[in-house]
Amino acid sequence: MPTVVSRNTIKLAASASATNDYYKGYTLVLSRYNSVTGKQLVQTKEIIKYDGTAKIATIDGIWDADFIPDITDTYKIVPTYPDNRVSINPAIQTLDYITSERYGKGLKPERDLFMPSWTEAARTCDTQSDVTVQFTGDISSVAIDSVFEYRAAGILIFQGKVKSKTAPYITFTSVLGKLTNKWNSWKGYKLNEYVYDEARLYKVTTAGTKATRPTHTTGTVGGLAFEGTAITLTKLSGTGPATLTTVIDGNPVRSVNAAGTVISGYSLYDSDGIDYWRYVGWDEHSQRSVTRHQTNLIIDTSISLFDNINSLLEHFGGILRYTSGQYHLEVEQGEGVIPNADSEPRNISADHIIGKIRATDEGLRSSFNSLTIAYADPGNKFEAKNISFFNSEFLKTDRNVPKKGNMSIPGVTNYYNARILADKFLVKSRYGLTVSFNMSPRGALLLAGRVIQIQHPKYGWADKKFRITNITHNTDTSVDIVAKEYDDSMYLISNISRPPATALAGESNTTTNIKPVGLTATSIDGEDETIGGIELNWENSPAADSTVATELFGSFKSNLYITVINIAGATLTSSVAHQLVVGDIVTSQAGTKGFIFGKTYYVKTVPTTTTFTLAETASGASITFPENGSGLSLRLLTANIITTVAPPTTSYIDVIPGQGSARIQKYYWIRHKISQG
Repeated sequence: MPTVVSRNTIKLAASASATNDYYKGYTLVLSRYNSVTGKQLVQTKEIIKYDGTAKIATIDGIWDADFIPDITDTYKIVPTYPDNRVSINPAIQTLDYITSERYGKGLKPERDLFMPSWTEAARTCDTQSDVTVQFTGDISSVAIDSVFEYRAAGILIFQGKVKSKTAPYITFTSVLGKLTNKWNSWKGYKLNEYVYDEARLYKVTTAGTKATRPTHTTGTVGGLAFEGTAITLTKLSGTGPATLTTVIDGNPVRSVNAAGTVISGYSLYDSDGIDYWRYVGWDEHSQRSVTRHQTNLIIDTSISLFDNINSLLEHFGGILRYTSGQYHLEVEQGEGVIPNADSEPRNISADHIIGKIRATDEGLRSSFNSLTIAYADPGNKFEAKNISFFNSEFLKTDRNVPKKGNMSIPGVTNYYNARILADKFLVKSRYGLTVSFNMSPRGALLLAGRVIQIQHPKYGWADKKFRITNITHNTDTSVDIVAKEYDDSMYLISNISRPPATALAGESNTTTNIKPVGLTATSIDGEDETIGGIELNWENSPAADSTVATELFGSFKSNLYITVINIAGATLTSSVAHQLVVGDIVTSQAGTKGFIFGKTYYVKTVPTTTTFTLAETASGASITFPENGSGLSLRLLTANIITTVAPPTTSYIDVIPGQGSARIQKYYWIRHKISQG
């Protein structure tokens, strides 16, 4: 609390600095709340001198005659000069625009805006990726919220807090730094950072750019040392093991999706996938620049302030609310579970509703199963680029009738952020129900933008969620509510099919969820009962064009892949029982430790259920691999392609001769293979 000393000085709180002129050059913001009028008075003055012993600040000029500091007033000291740095955070951009006296509304942050909500919205927009890493060994004792780090020569390279774990993967949040980096000829690397290329991992021994692509598997070449050992993370806090050891076959920052396909370990995207990082507004090419929402919107002053604000909000799901004389900003997010209790105001039953609920549905015209968006592509001189998104589940719900939508997001110049928005809008289009109703004074506890759930047996609603778009408080204390249908899936980043962890920088598959569905297998018998077969039927993706081939895999074993975790000469050890027998064919999905990517090998011997040896030909000798190692993660495809067909073919008969009337069991997998180029 301040105390007045004279017309141009103020005594600060006892906790203020004891250093002379510590606050010189700063601005003091003095605030007073008038309980009668409900208004807040604010005046700002520059500090030109500060006595640290007496804790007295001298201001430039004098205090306003009707606003001389009093012990009940409050103050804050802020830098005199505003932060004029350019930001790609859309919440900050909205703040700059709405407070601009020349172009915007000219609102005063200390008077017209509830700043805690604006800073929280900005932090939400700056949400960074969670990072999933594959480890070796037992991770069952790793405790949630434990903090691990990789530090070399006293320099922190990576740090993260354990968010979740599913062996052998651990997901970290609150991440600092970057554990591994994709090799790029133009990028500069710091000492002791890790660089990967294909299935090889290197450690930087000399800082700087690495113009020559690394291919060596021993020693140090061009300032990159080949790493035959894993990266070790050390526990900083928490319980569980003191260290964690990563896999060593290339980039350990990876995960797997529901189909078992290896994908990127970043929940948003990998910064190494952005080539034009300066053009999208990044200060540096680092993972910290990857955020959930970032825009480069051009404000057209010929358009109304209202329309420009709405355009800004639409680019990041912003909610601008006017409450108690101030503007509040929030960002749409998943709500999660709302307590189903009468004491929870967001839980609304039929007893709280006065009269009828009026419901309108936008219907089929606004419900899409594919969406094409246009964004400003920095790789194409910021010309508009169209990318398409498709959801096979939505298509099945629509009885295989394509429903295509189009939208433009001119303020986004980053492909991945455009992808995040497109996925949200596609899911959002499936929820077109809007309700309006009048409810009891209990509604006064609700706020615009918040999610409610309605229990109404007449409509069959149990925990039916809506997001409030408008609230009107009536003179009779009742409240009018207008709300739009809502679902948490609108905000799940995991809905996006991320590119593989080994994808080259800048590569992307712009058509997501392009896969066949509905694979069925039906047994058929030959007329003489000596030739049997299995008829396979499926549905191709509507997005399957001339660049797509449909591949069918078959095996008499349930494993599509097996994973080699150890090599000792010619003996390979799998992570689980491999089900292999002598003579089986496997195909390498790795290009390291002596394996050749895409090469087929023959099973030579099977000493145990988890060990085996391979040969290059059916009659050849067992291969002795040149590099032994443990803690590996090398995938071998154990199923074989039985046919490759081009859409629109949707069926195939797999003839199985020599079985007669004997019953057999065979497993099948199907996928679309897309030709790039």
